[in-house]
Amino acid sequence: MLEKEKLEKEIMIAKEIQQKLLPINIPDIKGLEIQTGMITYHQVGGDYYDILPINKNKTLIIIADVSGKGIPASLIMSAVQSSVKTLILKGVYDLEKIAYTLNKLLITITESNKFVALSLILIDKNSNKIEYLNAGHTAPLLFSGGKIKKLKEGGPVIGLLDFASYKKHKTEFRKGDFIFMYTDGISEAKNLNGEEIGEEGIIKLIHEGKNQQDLSTYFKKKLFEITNQVFEDDITYIYVKKV
Repeated sequence: MLEKEKLEKEIMIAKEIQQKLLPINIPDIKGLEIQTGMITYHQVGGDYYDILPINKNKTLIIIADVSGKGIPASLIMSAVQSSVKTLILKGVYDLEKIAYTLNKLLITITESNKFVALSLILIDKNSNKIEYLNAGHTAPLLFSGGKIKKLKEGGPVIGLLDFASYKKHKTEFRKGDFIFMYTDGISEAKNLNGEEIGEEGIIKLIHEGKNQQDLSTYFKKKLFEITNQVFEDDITYIYVKKV
């Protein structure tokens, strides 16, 4: 019992440390409306997200999902987080260089069955375009002018293939457009009939809540209703609108 209590305390400490690695407050970035949400399946999880202002014009947004769950996944997540922050501090915010560096790092420190699905988006407020790179992650959804574009191009998951290559892409991102990024814990969550929500279910919820003042709160509330708060994986989402 004493050993169990000790382990539980250590897990709680790990949870506190992990929470501090995530954005405590979403940066107030003029021209962008950003909302986020995260629920971990265990005390600690393998999902990661961040909003990183590069300078007064550019902002890097990242969402990642480590294979597996619990403490092993959280340790890999911490390595990804610290590596991204280090690259940014060194002035590296080219999406291809970030993906390439992370891949080389994880190849050296993880087993062959451990990898990270990752999506990067670089927003320049002075431009009506964004750069994006999707490395095996669920494709972020760009809602623009009544149409939906899946930002799925980029390369394979991080940490699996030593020879992997990554390519960034550009697309339009104008005033009124918004992006919804999410981990597969949401799309694979099941409704009361045992059916996965899927991408179509997510799009339906977004369309229903896009005129709400707080889309994040609405989305989370409806997600809880649909699933009865039963999840089988970590869930994370980011909503970014150009205003």
